[in-house]
Amino acid sequence: YMAVGKPILANIGGDAKKVIEESSCGLVSDFGDIDKLATNIKKISENYMEYCVRGRLYFEKNFTLAKVVDEFENLIKGIKEEY
Repeated sequence: YMAVGKPILANIGGDAKKVIEESSCGLVSDFGDIDKLATNIKKISENYMEYCVRGRLYFEKNFTLAKVVDEFENLIKGIKEEY
């Protein structure tokens, strides 16, 4: 969703929750929290484009192919230097 600039509305935890909150590309509620989910639906509809833009920018900064390849190369170089 971030790659195409769509906001994320999730009822989730873990790393996915962390990325959504860190990027401010959407809103998250805890499992089973229907009231918070309803509130989040309203909030997303009121600020739809802001969530879209933040998600796309976060994706471009953190998840593009070039970024992932660079990080992988740096990881390999770091391992190589240790040995």
